[in-house]
Amino acid sequence: MNRKSNKQKMETGLLVLETKNYCALASTTPCKHCSVESYLGAKPTNTCDVDWLDVIEQFSEFGNGHVVLKNGAGALGLNEVSLLEATLEKGLSASITTEGVCMADKFESELYRLSGENPGKLGVTVSLDGETPEIYGQLRQPIHFDRAVSFIKEAKAKGLSVATNYVVHVENVGSIQEYVNFAVKELGVEKINLLELNSTGNAKTNGLKEADSQQYFDALMKTYVQGDEQIRLALDGTFAAEVYKAEKGVSEGCNGCPAGNKGMYFVQHDGEIFPCSSLEIPQYHVGNIKRMTLAEADNSMEFEYARKVAQSLTTENPLVSMCPGRLESFGDQGRMEQATEMTKIITNYLKEKGIEITKRNSCNCYSPAF
Repeated sequence: MNRKSNKQKMETGLLVLETKNYCALASTTPCKHCSVESYLGAKPTNTCDVDWLDVIEQFSEFGNGHVVLKNGAGALGLNEVSLLEATLEKGLSASITTEGVCMADKFESELYRLSGENPGKLGVTVSLDGETPEIYGQLRQPIHFDRAVSFIKEAKAKGLSVATNYVVHVENVGSIQEYVNFAVKELGVEKINLLELNSTGNAKTNGLKEADSQQYFDALMKTYVQGDEQIRLALDGTFAAEVYKAEKGVSEGCNGCPAGNKGMYFVQHDGEIFPCSSLEIPQYHVGNIKRMTLAEADNSMEFEYARKVAQSLTTENPLVSMCPGRLESFGDQGRMEQATEMTKIITNYLKEKGIEITKRNSCNCYSPAF
């Protein structure tokens, strides 16, 4: 049987690395919604038994690609600088995800150096879930707000591309427009990723609630429609952008969630390989990078399974797709119901306007990967 029969080679490969299993905030001022239990009690150690430079070398053979360093707060150091440097030397682009709170001075200065030497090739994605310390503090610690904002401003000044992750929940969904204006107009953020709250871990313990789907839809559509070109560009990776484009007759199709396709990998701190960082569950575990290659992972049954699941979770509406990881990893039936509810909302909205869509646009889907 040809296991790659329904797989594609992504136009731009994506390699996500978690080189350390550690977060400096976990035991002191943890995020109120954190679900990464493995961070608790973990110590900041370098996992030198994984040859990260070789992993990047393997990935560079893909051709056009992007490398993301997805470490917890305080877990980016000189070892990670060398990985960014190697990535850029291979002609690939790179970015880090960070809270922007516990950044070591040496790492930060090296990050800015690399940005200056490689203009347009290096970026940061910063967790910022509100435009005020009070709203930000509903998910994180309000004392860290000013530091996160300061880091974003400095990163922009040094020429880095800056995106933010905004976790949408019941308390901040009504502030989306104010947040977007703040992030784009005052901080210069170029892209905003809107992520759903996962009711697990600390979020469940603290009783945090997901946003109402209709309120979420209305708030984001209002923000996009009333926004200028700069704001619309920042929100281009959202369902609002695709709905708006559909209204204008310029919507483009794609092939849905890319999990399992050639060119997309997540490698944990200990070398374990998964098709995506949202699929860290046994049925998607391929093997270890210390004993197999990325090319071998491409041909694995687990990657093929991820492909089939991703395709099976497409919905009736071609603008909405559900992330298999956000459903399976938490066994969350409510997540399926919420995504189905959003499908109905978008479908009804378009029907009322007499718009019928046949192409799938789930690259900018309701459940974004990043």
